[in-house]
Amino acid sequence: DAIERLYTINSIPGFPSRSFERRGYKFEDKAWRRAEDPEWDWKSTTSSDEAIGHIFAFGAIAELVDEPELRNKAIMLIDTLMSHVVKNDFYMIDWNGEPTLWGKWNPDYVN
Repeated sequence: DAIERLYTINSIPGFPSRSFERRGYKFEDKAWRRAEDPEWDWKSTTSSDEAIGHIFAFGAIAELVDEPELRNKAIMLIDTLMSHVVKNDFYMIDWNGEPTLWGKWNPDYVN
């Protein structure tokens, strides 16, 4: 549930937050954003490494875990993340409408 929360705590469809925490804990890093929920903040600037880690974990769950509800949730989260990337021309688009520093798979950037 916590990893799924990375996708739902911000208002960007398919964008995984780097982290989230209770509001008021420590809010000085520019990467931290206010969530719509007044009790929470979320961290932006998600990298390609983090996204690939999610894909690896969700893929392993989908292939190895014999629990249909968990397997289906993992598959849904793969689709959620990849839909964001594909819809945004192979960039991971952050809260400001710009690609994150390392969330770039677009051939123009990669090549």
